Amino acid sequence: MGIVSDWVIEDFFNGTLEIEFQCPDIDTLESNIEDTVRKYDPGFKLDGIFSSDNEYYKVICEKLTRGSIDKAQFIFLVLLLWSYDHFVYNRRQSQKNVYDECVEVAGKDASAEAAFKAKLEGYFRHDKSSQRLLHLAENSTDTGLWLSVFHKDVDEEGSKELISETELNTLSAQISRFLESYKDNQCLDYLSGVVRLAADQFDDTDGEVRMSSSLDKVMSASRESALTLIRETLSLKKFFSEEARGRLARLVHEKFGDQQVLEEINQEFEDPYSYHTLLSPLAARLQRLTSSYKGVDW
Repeated sequence: MGIVSDWVIEDFFNGTLEIEFQCPDIDTLESNIEDTVRKYDPGFKLDGIFSSDNEYYKVICEKLTRGSIDKAQFIFLVLLLWSYDHFVYNRRQSQKNVYDECVEVAGKDASAEAAFKAKLEGYFRHDKSSQRLLHLAENSTDTGLWLSVFHKDVDEEGSKELISETELNTLSAQISRFLESYKDNQCLDYLSGVVRLAADQFDDTDGEVRMSSSLDKVMSASRESALTLIRETLSLKKFFSEEARGRLARLVHEKFGDQQVLEEINQEFEDPYSYHTLLSPLAARLQRLTSSYKGVDW
């Protein structure tokens, strides 16, 4: 089997081309596809295709198992399916970002137009923040670095503080841009959830859905890392409204199901959800005791 590795037009009018071929073995093909996909999905492994829920992957896995296709054909089919899934997703996400911004500014005053202009500028801006996002996207396993994008240096001694509201809006636009290129990236998904939470847009498909998916992945690898990530997120509380704090508390409680974790959130957030969830059993118990004292048979 030969693969075109390079080509040069020797004579355009007569259609003469010089073509270089390579004849890689199966191990090289497998290594090459993994190297290519990992630029966008750091955790990708070809063997992981066999446990995928993707219906098309299931079909080609079944064909390989039956012997209808060989391993080389299987590898190229995986590449074709992944390319379609990734790059079509890229176009859809790009259209969604433009649509969201247009809806946001439609029918509003001049201040909204100024904010729209600022978001567009932030979307295309390349600075330290976007460079850091690129590094995190390509090295998404270190959860300890994820929330560093919400902090900035304030002096030469390394002291840090939270970024401003304007910087947060720019960061949000940059994350939207990166989401177009990185599908199902656990770091970007979590960061997208945080900025959507801060904007009270957690119901958006780039909000709770992405954060929930990211937490599932982190927890499957290390529950302690997920818990540390949540604790670090609590330090961003100045960005969150009371409702947003309650939304995050509810999501975390659903994932961990641990009252101690919820108590930690309540201590930091003082949000209505954690108060209600923690106090409801006590209120019910108090009601039972009061009723019993009054002679009511429970």
